[in-house]
Amino acid sequence: MKKSAFSLVELSVVIAIIGLLIAGVAQASKMIRKSAITAAQSQTKQSVVRDMPGVVLWYETTLDSSFIPEEAVSEGGITTWYDNNTQALSKSKAYTTVVAPLSRYTENAINGLPAIRCGDSRLQVESPTEYRPTNADNIPIAINSFTIFLVAYSTTTHQIDAKSNASTDGTSGQTYPIGAAYSGGFIESTTISGAGISLGTNGVSVYEHAISYMPPIAVYDGSTSKLLERPAVITVDYNNKTPTIFINSTTSRTGLLSPKTTVAAPLDFCWGQYGAFAGYIGEVIIFDRHLLTDERKAVEKYLGKKWKIDF
Repeated sequence: MKKSAFSLVELSVVIAIIGLLIAGVAQASKMIRKSAITAAQSQTKQSVVRDMPGVVLWYETTLDSSFIPEEAVSEGGITTWYDNNTQALSKSKAYTTVVAPLSRYTENAINGLPAIRCGDSRLQVESPTEYRPTNADNIPIAINSFTIFLVAYSTTTHQIDAKSNASTDGTSGQTYPIGAAYSGGFIESTTISGAGISLGTNGVSVYEHAISYMPPIAVYDGSTSKLLERPAVITVDYNNKTPTIFINSTTSRTGLLSPKTTVAAPLDFCWGQYGAFAGYIGEVIIFDRHLLTDERKAVEKYLGKKWKIDF
Protein backbone atom coordinates (compact mmCIF):
# COMPACT_ATOMS: atom_id res chain seq x y z
CA MET A 1 0.00 0.00 0.00
CA LYS A 2 1.38 3.40 -1.01
CA LYS A 3 1.88 6.05 1.63
CA SER A 4 -0.21 9.10 0.83
CA ALA A 5 1.30 11.51 3.34
CA PHE A 6 4.15 12.04 5.76
CA SER A 7 3.71 10.56 9.21
CA LEU A 8 3.93 12.82 12.24
CA VAL A 9 7.38 11.43 12.98
CA GLU A 10 8.56 12.15 9.44
CA LEU A 11 7.14 15.68 9.59
CA SER A 12 8.90 16.25 12.89
CA VAL A 13 12.20 15.17 11.37
CA VAL A 14 11.72 17.43 8.35
CA ILE A 15 10.84 20.41 10.58
CA ALA A 16 13.88 19.73 12.75
CA ILE A 17 16.15 19.60 9.70
CA ILE A 18 14.69 22.85 8.34
CA GLY A 19 15.24 24.47 11.73
CA LEU A 20 18.85 23.37 11.79
CA LEU A 21 19.36 24.67 8.25
CA ILE A 22 17.85 28.05 9.15
CA ALA A 23 19.99 28.26 12.29
CA GLY A 24 23.04 27.35 10.23
CA VAL A 25 22.30 30.04 7.67
CA ALA A 26 21.76 32.62 10.42
CA GLN A 27 25.03 31.63 12.09
CA ALA A 28 26.88 31.77 8.77
CA SER A 29 25.43 35.23 8.05
CA LYS A 30 26.52 36.41 11.48
CA MET A 31 30.05 35.11 10.88
CA ILE A 32 30.21 36.79 7.46
CA ARG A 33 29.05 40.09 8.99
CA LYS A 34 31.62 39.83 11.76
CA SER A 35 34.37 39.05 9.26
CA ALA A 36 33.41 42.10 7.15
CA ILE A 37 33.50 44.37 10.22
CA THR A 38 36.87 42.98 11.29
CA ALA A 39 38.28 43.67 7.81
CA ALA A 40 36.87 47.22 7.86
CA GLN A 41 38.35 47.86 11.29
CA SER A 42 41.75 46.69 10.06
CA GLN A 43 41.55 48.97 7.02
CA THR A 44 40.63 51.91 9.25
CA LYS A 45 43.55 51.31 11.62
CA GLN A 46 45.98 51.05 8.68
CA SER A 47 44.50 53.94 6.70
CA VAL A 48 46.65 56.62 5.07
CA VAL A 49 44.47 59.13 6.91
CA ARG A 50 46.28 58.39 10.18
CA ASP A 51 49.54 59.86 8.88
CA MET A 52 48.20 62.75 6.81
CA PRO A 53 48.59 66.22 8.33
CA GLY A 54 45.54 68.31 9.02
CA VAL A 55 42.95 65.74 10.14
CA VAL A 56 40.64 67.50 12.61
CA LEU A 57 37.59 65.17 12.80
CA TRP A 58 37.16 61.47 12.04
CA TYR A 59 33.84 59.76 12.70
CA GLU A 60 33.12 56.23 11.49
CA THR A 61 30.80 53.34 12.39
CA THR A 62 32.83 50.09 12.49
CA LEU A 63 35.28 50.58 15.36
CA ASP A 64 34.36 49.55 18.89
CA SER A 65 35.52 53.00 20.02
CA SER A 66 32.98 54.84 17.84
CA PHE A 67 29.92 54.38 20.07
CA ILE A 68 28.75 53.64 23.58
CA PRO A 69 28.75 49.79 23.59
CA GLU A 70 25.11 49.53 24.66
CA GLU A 71 24.09 51.70 21.70
CA ALA A 72 26.06 49.79 19.04
CA VAL A 73 23.44 47.06 18.74
CA SER A 74 20.78 46.44 16.11
CA GLU A 75 18.58 49.56 15.93
CA GLY A 76 20.21 51.02 19.03
CA GLY A 77 19.55 54.73 19.52
CA ILE A 78 22.72 56.81 19.09
CA THR A 79 23.29 59.57 21.64
CA THR A 80 27.07 59.90 21.19
CA TRP A 81 29.41 59.48 18.22
CA TYR A 82 33.06 59.39 19.23
CA ASP A 83 35.86 61.04 17.27
CA ASN A 84 38.60 58.56 16.25
CA ASN A 85 41.09 61.20 15.12
CA THR A 86 44.49 59.85 16.19
CA GLN A 87 46.08 63.29 15.77
CA ALA A 88 43.84 65.11 18.27
CA LEU A 89 44.94 65.74 21.83
CA SER A 90 41.34 66.45 22.80
CA LYS A 91 38.87 64.48 20.71
CA SER A 92 35.61 66.06 19.58
CA LYS A 93 32.68 63.75 20.22
CA ALA A 94 29.33 64.53 18.64
CA TYR A 95 26.29 64.22 20.87
CA THR A 96 22.55 64.29 20.31
CA THR A 97 20.87 67.64 20.90
CA VAL A 98 17.55 66.94 19.15
CA VAL A 99 16.23 63.60 20.36
CA ALA A 100 12.95 62.76 18.61
CA PRO A 101 13.49 60.32 17.05
CA LEU A 102 17.08 59.24 17.68
CA SER A 103 19.35 58.20 14.86
CA ARG A 104 19.88 54.42 14.89
CA TYR A 105 22.82 52.03 14.66
CA THR A 106 21.90 49.79 11.74
CA GLU A 107 23.62 46.53 10.90
CA ASN A 108 24.34 45.66 7.26
CA ALA A 109 23.43 49.20 6.21
CA ILE A 110 26.11 50.03 3.64
CA ASN A 111 27.44 47.07 1.65
CA GLY A 112 27.49 44.71 4.62
CA LEU A 113 28.81 47.22 7.18
CA PRO A 114 26.97 49.04 9.97
CA ALA A 115 26.07 52.70 9.66
CA ILE A 116 23.97 55.37 11.34
CA ARG A 117 20.41 55.56 10.04
CA CYS A 118 19.61 59.22 10.54
CA GLY A 119 16.37 60.21 12.23
CA ASP A 120 15.34 63.75 13.12
CA SER A 121 18.11 64.02 15.72
CA ARG A 122 21.15 66.27 15.39
CA LEU A 123 24.59 64.95 16.28
CA GLN A 124 26.55 68.09 17.11
CA VAL A 125 30.27 68.52 17.85
CA GLU A 126 30.79 69.38 21.49
CA SER A 127 32.61 72.48 22.72
CA PRO A 128 35.25 73.34 23.78
CA THR A 129 37.60 70.99 21.94
CA GLU A 130 40.50 71.40 19.52
CA TYR A 131 38.06 71.40 16.60
CA ARG A 132 35.55 73.72 18.21
CA PRO A 133 37.48 75.90 20.66
CA THR A 134 36.05 78.72 22.71
CA ASN A 135 36.42 81.85 20.59
CA ALA A 136 34.62 85.10 19.92
CA ASP A 137 32.76 83.74 16.89
CA ASN A 138 32.12 80.20 18.25
CA ILE A 139 33.35 78.65 14.99
CA PRO A 140 35.54 75.59 14.35
CA ILE A 141 39.23 75.86 13.53
CA ALA A 142 38.70 74.76 9.90
CA ILE A 143 37.87 77.84 7.84
CA ASN A 144 38.05 78.94 4.18
CA SER A 145 40.22 76.00 3.05
CA PHE A 146 39.12 72.58 4.32
CA THR A 147 38.11 69.18 2.98
CA ILE A 148 35.13 67.02 3.97
CA PHE A 149 34.84 63.32 3.12
CA LEU A 150 31.46 61.64 3.52
CA VAL A 151 30.35 58.04 2.98
CA ALA A 152 26.57 58.02 2.78
CA TYR A 153 23.52 56.48 1.18
CA SER A 154 20.39 58.57 0.67
CA THR A 155 16.93 57.03 0.55
CA THR A 156 15.10 60.01 -0.94
CA THR A 157 15.48 62.82 -3.44
CA HIS A 158 16.15 66.44 -2.55
CA GLN A 159 15.38 69.69 -4.31
CA ILE A 160 17.93 70.72 -6.92
CA ASP A 161 18.47 74.49 -6.84
CA ALA A 162 20.44 76.50 -9.37
CA LYS A 163 23.99 77.36 -8.30
CA SER A 164 24.13 80.73 -6.58
CA ASN A 165 26.11 82.70 -4.02
CA ALA A 166 23.32 85.06 -2.97
CA SER A 167 20.01 83.18 -2.50
CA THR A 168 18.17 81.59 0.44
CA ASP A 169 17.18 78.41 -1.43
CA GLY A 170 18.63 76.09 1.21
CA THR A 171 15.74 76.78 3.57
CA SER A 172 13.44 74.26 1.86
CA GLY A 173 13.47 70.94 0.05
CA GLN A 174 16.85 69.76 1.41
CA THR A 175 18.13 66.76 3.38
CA TYR A 176 21.40 67.46 5.19
CA PRO A 177 23.72 64.61 6.26
CA ILE A 178 26.09 67.44 7.18
CA GLY A 179 24.38 70.58 8.37
CA ALA A 180 25.52 74.14 7.69
CA ALA A 181 25.97 75.79 11.08
CA TYR A 182 24.19 79.12 11.24
CA SER A 183 26.74 81.85 10.48
CA GLY A 184 29.54 79.33 11.00
CA GLY A 185 28.90 78.62 14.66
CA PHE A 186 25.42 79.65 15.81
CA ILE A 187 26.15 83.35 15.97
CA GLU A 188 24.37 86.07 14.01
CA SER A 189 26.71 87.38 11.35
CA THR A 190 26.62 88.74 7.83
CA THR A 191 30.33 88.04 7.23
CA ILE A 192 30.69 84.45 8.54
CA SER A 193 28.90 81.51 6.92
CA GLY A 194 28.75 77.82 7.80
CA ALA A 195 29.10 75.17 5.07
CA GLY A 196 26.94 72.05 4.81
CA ILE A 197 26.02 69.28 2.38
CA SER A 198 22.55 68.30 1.17
CA LEU A 199 22.34 64.85 -0.41
CA GLY A 200 19.60 63.05 -2.31
CA THR A 201 19.44 60.17 -4.75
CA ASN A 202 19.30 62.84 -7.45
CA GLY A 203 22.22 65.06 -6.49
CA VAL A 204 24.56 66.79 -4.05
CA SER A 205 24.62 70.48 -3.14
CA VAL A 206 26.85 72.54 -0.89
CA TYR A 207 24.95 75.24 1.00
CA GLU A 208 26.30 78.09 3.10
CA HIS A 209 24.31 79.67 5.93
CA ALA A 210 24.42 83.19 7.36
CA ILE A 211 21.90 85.95 8.02
CA SER A 212 19.46 86.11 5.06
CA TYR A 213 21.85 83.92 3.12
CA MET A 214 21.65 80.19 2.32
CA PRO A 215 22.62 79.57 -1.31
CA PRO A 216 23.65 76.35 -3.09
CA ILE A 217 27.17 77.52 -3.80
CA ALA A 218 28.11 74.24 -5.53
CA VAL A 219 25.67 71.83 -7.20
CA TYR A 220 25.84 68.36 -8.76
CA ASP A 221 22.55 67.56 -10.50
CA GLY A 222 22.33 63.79 -10.81
CA SER A 223 18.71 63.69 -11.94
CA THR A 224 19.54 61.86 -15.16
CA SER A 225 22.05 59.42 -13.67
CA LYS A 226 21.84 56.63 -11.11
CA LEU A 227 25.17 57.46 -9.49
CA LEU A 228 23.66 58.37 -6.11
CA GLU A 229 21.00 55.67 -5.97
CA ARG A 230 23.57 53.58 -4.10
CA PRO A 231 26.20 54.30 -1.41
CA ALA A 232 28.80 56.85 -2.48
CA VAL A 233 32.00 58.56 -1.38
CA ILE A 234 31.33 62.31 -1.51
CA THR A 235 34.12 64.86 -1.12
CA VAL A 236 33.71 68.60 -0.71
CA ASP A 237 37.01 70.45 -1.00
CA TYR A 238 37.07 74.15 -0.12
CA ASN A 239 40.06 75.96 -1.60
CA ASN A 240 40.19 79.57 -0.42
CA LYS A 241 36.37 79.78 -0.08
CA THR A 242 35.59 78.02 -3.38
CA PRO A 243 34.08 74.52 -3.02
CA THR A 244 34.40 71.59 -5.41
CA ILE A 245 32.22 68.48 -5.17
CA PHE A 246 33.70 65.07 -6.04
CA ILE A 247 31.60 61.89 -6.24
CA ASN A 248 33.40 58.54 -6.09
CA SER A 249 36.69 60.32 -6.78
CA THR A 250 35.88 61.14 -10.41
CA THR A 251 32.70 63.11 -11.13
CA SER A 252 33.22 66.70 -10.04
CA ARG A 253 31.53 70.10 -9.99
CA THR A 254 33.30 73.34 -8.99
CA GLY A 255 31.21 75.96 -7.25
CA LEU A 256 31.32 79.72 -6.85
CA LEU A 257 33.59 81.85 -4.70
CA SER A 258 31.87 82.58 -1.39
CA PRO A 259 31.20 86.29 -0.87
CA LYS A 260 31.61 85.90 2.89
CA THR A 261 34.77 86.89 4.75
CA THR A 262 34.89 83.53 6.54
CA VAL A 263 33.46 80.12 5.61
CA ALA A 264 33.47 77.64 8.49
CA ALA A 265 33.48 73.84 8.38
CA PRO A 266 30.41 72.03 9.78
CA LEU A 267 29.39 71.13 13.33
CA ASP A 268 26.24 69.04 12.69
CA PHE A 269 25.65 65.55 11.31
CA CYS A 270 22.41 63.78 10.26
CA TRP A 271 20.59 67.08 10.45
CA GLY A 272 20.42 70.62 9.10
CA GLN A 273 18.39 73.53 10.42
CA TYR A 274 16.17 73.28 7.33
CA GLY A 275 16.06 69.53 6.76
CA ALA A 276 17.13 66.27 8.43
CA PHE A 277 18.87 63.62 6.35
CA ALA A 278 16.94 60.57 5.16
CA GLY A 279 19.48 57.79 4.79
CA TYR A 280 22.67 56.29 6.22
CA ILE A 281 26.06 57.74 7.17
CA GLY A 282 29.09 55.47 7.47
CA GLU A 283 32.07 57.82 7.78
CA VAL A 284 32.98 61.51 7.99
CA ILE A 285 36.55 62.84 7.82
CA ILE A 286 37.41 66.54 7.91
CA PHE A 287 40.79 68.15 7.19
CA ASP A 288 41.53 71.77 8.09
CA ARG A 289 43.16 72.39 4.71
CA HIS A 290 42.68 72.02 0.97
CA LEU A 291 44.11 68.66 -0.12
CA LEU A 292 46.27 68.12 -3.16
CA THR A 293 44.79 65.83 -5.82
CA ASP A 294 46.95 62.82 -4.89
CA GLU A 295 46.10 63.27 -1.21
CA ARG A 296 42.38 63.50 -1.90
CA LYS A 297 42.44 60.43 -4.12
CA ALA A 298 44.34 58.44 -1.48
CA VAL A 299 41.63 59.11 1.10
CA GLU A 300 38.88 58.32 -1.41
CA LYS A 301 40.64 55.07 -2.34
CA TYR A 302 40.71 54.03 1.31
CA LEU A 303 37.01 54.83 1.74
CA GLY A 304 36.02 53.09 -1.49
CA LYS A 305 37.89 49.91 -0.56
CA LYS A 306 36.60 49.83 3.00
CA TRP A 307 32.97 50.45 2.07
CA LYS A 308 33.08 48.33 -1.11
CA ILE A 309 32.15 51.25 -3.34
CA ASP A 310 33.39 50.86 -6.90
CA PHE A 311 34.72 53.96 -8.64
